[in-house]
Amino acid sequence: MSFFDKIPTSTFVIAALTLGLAPFFPEPHVWEKIKMLLAVTCSLRSPQL
Repeated sequence: MSFFDKIPTSTFVIAALTLGLAPFFPEPHVWEKIKMLLAVTCSLRSPQL
């Protein structure tokens, strides 16, 4: 049995949410990017040189 098989899935979910939402203040990074995408101020494409 692998080391990772012994760890509950909920631990991985909590770790992923914690890292995905960091930094928490002034606003979570993921939330800020979602708002920017909805406001069309953020692009998923790389800028043209």
